[in-house]
Amino acid sequence: MKQSQSYLNRIVFSVGGSIFYSKSEGINHEFISGFLNFIRELRGYRGAIVVGGGPLAREFINEGRKLGLTEYENDMLAIWETRKNATLILYALKDMLVYPKLLYNAEEASIAINQYDWLCSGGFFPGITTDAVAALIAESIGASKIINISNTAYVYDRDPKKYPDAKPISTATIDEFISIANRDDNRAAGENFVFDIFALKIAKRSKIPIYFTDSNIENINRVVRNLEHQGTLLIP
Repeated sequence: MKQSQSYLNRIVFSVGGSIFYSKSEGINHEFISGFLNFIRELRGYRGAIVVGGGPLAREFINEGRKLGLTEYENDMLAIWETRKNATLILYALKDMLVYPKLLYNAEEASIAINQYDWLCSGGFFPGITTDAVAALIAESIGASKIINISNTAYVYDRDPKKYPDAKPISTATIDEFISIANRDDNRAAGENFVFDIFALKIAKRSKIPIYFTDSNIENINRVVRNLEHQGTLLIP
């Protein structure tokens, strides 16, 4: 997709739910408040903020499985958790030109972005992750990049929790990375993907680069402004 000059400052943030909340620390006020201030000070940009469900979503899914819920129902539990997280961001940005409700589909995003600076979203529907939602929104609004924010700056060639010799990836093509992402994609509710294959393919077809970074606000700022930073870049 060829981008016009007016689209070059449109970006989509995909914020991992594990940054919002952890079992040991609770709600991560330091990151949330810092990220909100960063968005408020980000002049000349517009786009979307998509938030994942994190540990709480997975706790509900685990309980749902114990109670015999279907995978569809468990996915819906997780989606409501993502929407709760995204609503916190939406309400906290009410002092800005933010779309006054959560997005429920990408078509809505393509219309709202012409009137508002920032859009907020959780999950859309069962079967896809919030990474996929971020990719669909990025495609629909003509975003120049997707920035995936998680607890680590880099993605690895293997799960570093299981393999101590896993190597961080600085730069790769999306095609190269799909084979890595495919290893753990069982499409189960609450599954913690490296990055959703569906999202990768959407980004590839619309030629949207995907940047991975950690929750350090200065590092995020450097990614936005195309400055040297810590993290992984996937090239479409």
